[in-house]
Order: sequence, then C-alpha cells, then structure tokens
Amino acid sequence: MGTNLASAPPYAGNPNVSFTSREEALAGKGPEGQPAPEGATPVAVTRGDTISGLMAQAGLDWNNPEHRAQFLADNPQFADAAGGRNPDLIWPGEVLYVRTPGPAPDQPGDDNGGTDGVTDRTSDGVDGASTLVQASAQTDRRIEALDQARSADLPPGIGDETGEQTQAVFDAIQGEIETGLREYLVAHPDASPTELRSEAQRLAAAIQGRSQTAASFDNASMDFRTQQAIDNVSAEQAGIDLGRVAPGTEVRDGPYTETSGPFEPGATITLRDGSTVAIDDRGYPHPGGTGEQALRPNPQSVAQAQANVGDAVDGVVAAERMPDTGPTAADKPGTLSASHGALGDAVQREIELRLAQWCEENPTATDADVAAQATAIGQQIREREGDVVPASTVEYRAAAAANAVNAGR
Repeated sequence: MGTNLASAPPYAGNPNVSFTSREEALAGKGPEGQPAPEGATPVAVTRGDTISGLMAQAGLDWNNPEHRAQFLADNPQFADAAGGRNPDLIWPGEVLYVRTPGPAPDQPGDDNGGTDGVTDRTSDGVDGASTLVQASAQTDRRIEALDQARSADLPPGIGDETGEQTQAVFDAIQGEIETGLREYLVAHPDASPTELRSEAQRLAAAIQGRSQTAASFDNASMDFRTQQAIDNVSAEQAGIDLGRVAPGTEVRDGPYTETSGPFEPGATITLRDGSTVAIDDRGYPHPGGTGEQALRPNPQSVAQAQANVGDAVDGVVAAERMPDTGPTAADKPGTLSASHGALGDAVQREIELRLAQWCEENPTATDADVAAQATAIGQQIREREGDVVPASTVEYRAAAAANAVNAGR
C-alpha cells in the first residue's frame, strides 16, 4: 500500500479538488502550495489505498483522536468534513503526508510551541485552519497580502486588482470565527444560542482590534461574515452541512435552537448538484427530497434502512471496479464520489432509526449516552458490511446521527 514519490502513478482523480500533487511534494509543498508539514513523510497513493490503511502502516490509528487530528493538520484538504474533501475517497497519484507516532512538531503560537488538535470544518470556499492560533495567523497573512496589494505602485493603465485579496481576507475572517466557535463549543458544549452569538461577536471584535485594515471594514460586511460563521457552526451541531447548499438558498438568520433549524420552514432548498430537498415545519431538511443526491435517504423501517446500506455498499464496489482506462474512465472519480456519499447517507439513516428505538427504550439516557450508542451501532454496521464502509464514515455519520437524534428528543 502506498509508494514513494519516485514510483507515484499519474494522478487519477478529480482535478478540481484540493490535493497534493507529486510535483508539489517534491518541491516541499502541501495541497495549496503551503510548506509541507515538518516531520511527515510524503506517501503517494496507489490503487486500493485508504487513509486508515496508510496510517496503520505507519503505526497510527485513524480512530485515535490524537492520530486523526495530526493527520488532518498535516493534510488540511481533508480537515473540513464540512467543506473539505471526503476522507473516504482518495485517488491514485495524490500525495498524503503521514508521520510516525510521537509528539507533533513544534508550531508557533503557544507556550510549548505546540498546537491543540482541534479539527476545523469550514464552509465551502472559506479559509480554515486546525486551531484558532493557526486561523488567526492565516487571517493576518491574508491582511498583509491585501495591504501590500493596496500599496503597490502600479504602472499607468493597470487597474487596482485588490478585489480577490479582499475576498480572501473576509474568507479568512469567517474561517477564524468558525474555528473559534468550534473550540468554544468544545469547552462549553451546553452553550445557548445567545452565548454562541456573543462569542462570535467577541471573536470578530478581537480580529478588528489587532488590525487597522480589519477595523476599517464596514459593519455590514463584518456582521454578514460573523453571521455566516454562526450559521455554519450551528448547522453542524444539527448534523447539517451547509456547504452542500447552492448559493442563494434561503437560510435562517441563525443561530439555531433545537426547534428552529437552519432553513426557512416549508421552503425547498437546492443542492449544488441541482437536486432539491424539502424543508419541514421545524426548519430541517425533510429526509429524501426529490433529487438523487438528497441529504439523506428516507426509509421508515430499520429493515429498509439496512437494505439501503447493503445497496449502497454494492454501489461503492461497482464504482471501484470501473476501469481506469477506456471511454468510461473519466466518469469513475465522480461515480466514486457519489457512491461514497450515498453510502454515508444510508449509514447515517440506519444509525438514526436504530438510535431512536434505543432512546425509546432508554428514556433517561444522556446526550453522551446517545453518542456512545450511535458509535456502537456504526461499528455494528461496519462489522456487518465489511471494510467497504470506511471507519471515518462510521465515525462522522455516527456523530451526525447522534446530534440529530439528541436535537429531536
């Protein structure tokens, strides 16, 4: 499994996603040109590889939170289950950075030089980082780039092209606020919507307080980005990924509560693939929808949910068996991505249904009990279906199912 850079096969994946190429790795770079993580070994993916398998070869365990957090910090293209790439789908020819077990290399930002392994899952198109320290540094770099662009001595006839830099700064600001909110929720899991909004406003004020450029931004723009950060993080708490929603979709002006979802009740939202999903009277996506890529399938029985998982597993296997050459080769990456998405949806729905039954039998269960039971059910599904269901899918979908069931209790 895996190979060195010299033996890396040609990249066989989607060219439009964030990934580390062989050329970038040889130049000591990461997926977006940032420096490669110090102390990690670049490993070229070959056919049949999985992230958990490559980590296991290095003595790491994807299910170990510290190991997983370090991998996601070293490979930030996956550190966004909300907006980043699906870690269940990697392609031959891309490069992953894997390190052997041990202390993480020193990073600037705290007393010991290290950083906390809190994974950021930012919305689609918004800059993110693994910790608030890293997110703050990224915002500062973006602001510095904007300041340099504004002060550039342009020759006659060349217009000011700072629009992209300004957008990048706002993306970084939103990403920093989202990262800060996620860390806040780790420390304050029972925070109320009002407390979450107050923390978001504090984070925004801190950004403006350390930068004259950020302080000069108009209040409307800052308020909009602050609200977007609240919306995304609040929706994540309900197991909903707003990154899959097409631009222009009507979203509530959060933050949300247990009885007020992220969307306008009775509306219809459009996903980026063009399919639509109905919104129920509580503001949450109605299971099923009208498109093939609806947020979740909607079986009403555990038996049907289990059958749907089996069908989704067959779909993944069929996609993996598609030829790598020939007239259908170009369709394989998209088919693989769609089949893994359908598998995750089916797994989550089975966990939700079984978890709801368990909650009826255990009415005094705490939220932590529900989360533990969701993980146990997910492991049972994986044991039943085999390794076709990646461990990372089980972990992520179990957490989303627990959030959804807890919100409805």
